[in-house]
Amino acid sequence: MSVTFAGFATSDITPPLNLEMAGFGPFMERKATAIHDPLMAHAMVLAVGGKQVAVVGCDVCGLTLEVTRKVRSLVEAGTGIPGEHVLVSATHTHSGPAIPCWIGWGAQDPEYLSGLPQKVAQAVIAAAKNLQPVELSYGEAPVEGIAENREWPGGPVDKKLRVLTFKRGKQVAGFVVHYSVHNVLFSELMHAYTADLTGVGMAKVVKDYQDAVGIYLQGSCGDINPIPTDGINFASPEACEQRLEQLSERFAGYVRQAIESASRMTVERMDMAARPLHLPQVPTDRALALREMHLAEQILGAPSKVAFLSSGAKGELTLSAGTQRWLRYSLEASRAVFRRFDRLPLDVKTSEIQALRIADLLLLINPGEVFLTFANQICQMLPNWKVWVVGYANDYIGYITTPDRYDLQNERYSYPAYFTPGMNGEFRYREDVGDVLVQNLVSLGQEITTR
Repeated sequence: MSVTFAGFATSDITPPLNLEMAGFGPFMERKATAIHDPLMAHAMVLAVGGKQVAVVGCDVCGLTLEVTRKVRSLVEAGTGIPGEHVLVSATHTHSGPAIPCWIGWGAQDPEYLSGLPQKVAQAVIAAAKNLQPVELSYGEAPVEGIAENREWPGGPVDKKLRVLTFKRGKQVAGFVVHYSVHNVLFSELMHAYTADLTGVGMAKVVKDYQDAVGIYLQGSCGDINPIPTDGINFASPEACEQRLEQLSERFAGYVRQAIESASRMTVERMDMAARPLHLPQVPTDRALALREMHLAEQILGAPSKVAFLSSGAKGELTLSAGTQRWLRYSLEASRAVFRRFDRLPLDVKTSEIQALRIADLLLLINPGEVFLTFANQICQMLPNWKVWVVGYANDYIGYITTPDRYDLQNERYSYPAYFTPGMNGEFRYREDVGDVLVQNLVSLGQEITTR
């Protein structure tokens, strides 16, 4: 029987104050003036049968493939772990730094970004130096009262929380948690860094186990919000604090339940692989992008006033600050989409997926904000495995929505399907993008489980 070794470590990745936070917009310049709780990189290195893999969860809204590649290079140099065996995931807190280039949704800070890969890699390298024999246990807990579907009233939500626990003797050395819920209890009125719902909840559980490290792997929460969804963006500071305390404690309770009910796993096999991901896009009408750009330029070109939008005796209408921010977004996003025509191919978005097998546990890892329906489909297609569909990992590619979100017959404009691609300077995805992602993840899962 192979002996399983694991090591755990953390590093603080909290940015300096007065940097813009990601997640709300457009061009709000929402800067952090306080630290509610530190943002961390939580790392694990696992060794089975001569193979090593690294898993690190970061308290940030999203990642880029560039950051991930830098982390992997540093980890490989410091530990020898192959780059494709390193998973770098984001918890998707909306009160952390801007890492991807989200137009209007938080400005990047070059100095912070330049130092981030080293800080993340430090946690992995430290974990690799702390490898010790461990026993693995797997547990689940049924979940109620945390999340709701924001796209369909009464629609699907993640009904169970999953935990992989690592013990050294009777002591819990670390645990990895997987669940699907948007990490956004602090509203746009808040100006404090926080790991938010899942991070604060995980910290509560860590206090139960001396020197343990908890890693949260976000699931498929593109359409899943914490309860209640209504008013979430504009909640008062008092309401935010109250909801965070209530829901994080409830979340922590489910983690504790899953840990306590966990059953021991025998680990004979572990493997990890990565492959390119190519998703279909639909190029926008170039003339329409140009028209939107020029219209925004013309409106914003006047010093806050637009003569042809007349009102009052002087024939001028002063634009509100909010209107100016949205016009600026329209200008910058249309410029970025127009520049997208310079990058070939026009009908494909390329990124990466990963798979990690630990005994009968299968992690299928992608860089999207995936609607939960697709995760449920993947689990049904791999019925003999404990499947975790992990999102927001290694890169960021935007929302992966169901086909009906592209349907304009009912004059319904879908924010995730049509608006967010512009934030990324990209064309929208083709209606079957979810099916393509599912096929790729299932195929990689089947490949890694039949080696």
